[in-house]
Amino acid sequence: MTARVEESLGLISVARGTGEADLYLDGGNLVNVLSGEIYPANVAVWRGKIAYVGLSRKMVGPNTRVIDAGGCYLCPGLIEAHFHPWFVYNPVSIMEVALASGTTTMLCDGLIFYINLGAERFLKMLEALENYPLRLFWTARVMSHLFHTLFYRQGGFFGQNASNSCKKGIESHYRSSDDYIESGRLSRPGR
Repeated sequence: MTARVEESLGLISVARGTGEADLYLDGGNLVNVLSGEIYPANVAVWRGKIAYVGLSRKMVGPNTRVIDAGGCYLCPGLIEAHFHPWFVYNPVSIMEVALASGTTTMLCDGLIFYINLGAERFLKMLEALENYPLRLFWTARVMSHLFHTLFYRQGGFFGQNASNSCKKGIESHYRSSDDYIESGRLSRPGR
């Protein structure tokens, strides 16, 4: 059995009340950012992931850490899975709107910033955005063979110096253990 399957089965067992939660937030008021409702709910967490939201206590066991959330508001953090933070706003101004609607994490396409700022200034921009309350993840596109031929061998429409700069920036920055490749994109956490 793979680790992903084991994790899914563990979350399901906690949600059904047959497994024990690691953490249980008891007696909170859930803020439903989609419907605008606020209603009583408990939240069960297993291995850092929400496994259950509702009124059941069946997943509370002897090793479950229970936190009294009475009088507190619980709000899920929504994730924007693919975002282009440059059309009619900038990363800072869109954070204000996103946080107000319950979005706490965004996966951002940084291509336009990277092309216009270059590697060094793009990385400075990422560092400047690290202390904001919204968590940003940035992607760098993994290039196709045709793109590689145009930009790294022939200089492309940005010219040889610009393409070498981008190549060096990507190679030097996206080589740490914090980076990962998923769905054909190389990603680095925004903070």
